[in-house]
Amino acid sequence: MTNYYLKRGDKAIGRVPFERLDALCKAGKIQETTSVATSAKGPWISFRQLRTEVNSVSADNLGSTKASDGDGL
Repeated sequence: MTNYYLKRGDKAIGRVPFERLDALCKAGKIQETTSVATSAKGPWISFRQLRTEVNSVSADNLGSTKASDGDGL
């Protein structure tokens, strides 16, 4: 699981899992425009962009799993 940092002024706050960031956004504690990164030094993107990327990866993973007909492929 990847953890993220929030940018508050000149400070990086974190390590926060995506699920917690999503809950904070839904509760109005952070905005979709809040800057987040996987490193305390950036590069920074908006939480909205991160959510789009995470949802896209999740959808890709769901689409790539298909039932096997028992042949091991």
